[in-house]
Amino acid sequence: MSNTKITFISIGSTVGIAICGLVWHTWKQDHDTLIEVHRDVKNIDLRLSRIEDVLIEKSFGYNQCSNPGTPTLFLSDWHWAEVVDPSEISGKNQYNLDIANQRAQLCFDRFIEVYHKHVSLPEYPGCVLALGGDMVSGTIHDELKETNEIDIMPTVMDLSEVLIAGIKKLLLHFPKIAAFCVTGNHGRYTQNKRFKRRAYTSFDWLLYCMVEKYFQHDERVKFVVPTGPDVMYKIHNTTYLLSHGDMLGRGGDGIIGMLGPVTRGDHRRRTRQMGLGDPYDVLICGHWHQLAMLRSRIVNGS
Repeated sequence: MSNTKITFISIGSTVGIAICGLVWHTWKQDHDTLIEVHRDVKNIDLRLSRIEDVLIEKSFGYNQCSNPGTPTLFLSDWHWAEVVDPSEISGKNQYNLDIANQRAQLCFDRFIEVYHKHVSLPEYPGCVLALGGDMVSGTIHDELKETNEIDIMPTVMDLSEVLIAGIKKLLLHFPKIAAFCVTGNHGRYTQNKRFKRRAYTSFDWLLYCMVEKYFQHDERVKFVVPTGPDVMYKIHNTTYLLSHGDMLGRGGDGIIGMLGPVTRGDHRRRTRQMGLGDPYDVLICGHWHQLAMLRSRIVNGS
């Protein structure tokens, strides 16, 4: 186990979850300090972030009952630069860079709209941005190499500009942003999945670092980009483990879909974290392209 490294990120208030800006939840107490604790255990890099309690009246001047909470925007599985030709799938879907740009802009706009036009007191201390991997289409399959709209390096450059623009837009409405980022399987440049050096062989990681570097002198934006597959953070009395989902397991079937591998993978991780003395409450993942809002598991759509 490596030495514990502690840094501070001030975001304030309570926290909620939003999947692409549509779903949210709030907790009761207020917070103003987010602590990152980096732990490296058996090639698994986890960062546990804690928030210390402060009085809402002291920080924001309104009572606890009217606190709207802090929203979280969870983005994953954008597969940037992939092309879906409607003529190949009975005209049921279409995807390319033009559509991807429209959807990305709509996502940020809807997130802001939900939390500023449909909440009675939209006074937030900040928001949380969770980036769950597979942000790029990648080159892990020959057909992707041959059919992606642009090559992988221009893809990373293009998407970095989109995310930077989106974060700038969020900053017009939220005073601070805490971003937690994990890599997916599509961004890797190795043929097979790897446990060691997973981040350093992923274009997702490069993308996050480029965006982080752009905001490195902006105190309003803080990034946590681990070198392992998971990042764990605690907000108020709820601990989250963010993982892409590809390491949870394989399989699924036509009846329960991804619930089988997600449940089994979640169980293994909970057992591991219990043994380490660092349990978590809610698993957040993407990968499966199937939205599921469960009590202790949140799986993002695509």
